[in-house]
Amino acid sequence: MLHEIAGNHVYSTSGQFMVILLVGLLESGVGSKQEVLARIRSNRWFDLRPEDLQSYLAQNGGEEPRWENRIAWARAHLARFDYLCAPNIHDHWQLNMGGRDLATRVKAEFWKQAFQVRYCYLFSPEFKKHLDPQWQHSDKDIPRPANMYRDWRTIEALAVKPQLDLFQ
Repeated sequence: MLHEIAGNHVYSTSGQFMVILLVGLLESGVGSKQEVLARIRSNRWFDLRPEDLQSYLAQNGGEEPRWENRIAWARAHLARFDYLCAPNIHDHWQLNMGGRDLATRVKAEFWKQAFQVRYCYLFSPEFKKHLDPQWQHSDKDIPRPANMYRDWRTIEALAVKPQLDLFQ
């Protein structure tokens, strides 16, 4: 069974950003960074909160909201693992055949409930329903960690540890 996406556990914060991006690219095809982000935003797939809108200094020297920066890093990880077409072309976001296969498998794992959307605290209720039509909000849903951006590395380790038992 698939447990990792580009070296990140599917339930980790980084893994969740990658799932959102993978499914977004699978369903929309190709686009620029801003087009892909606009689709994710308009589909309401990311559980957007005020902390996500705070600015990070982007690599180009400009500022962008934190969530957009993390989606861009998700793209960089996917490119490093060779899941994108023309990863070196500026502002070209598209899955290659391997990336489409990965996205299809990830989506199928959620659909079959082999992956549980309740462990994905970055997914909006709309995205959880999109991946698992049987999902209903409950007290078993993992809440988003406080200070997620500040405590990134600690949360990565802690968020994944309890779910690893599911795969034993």
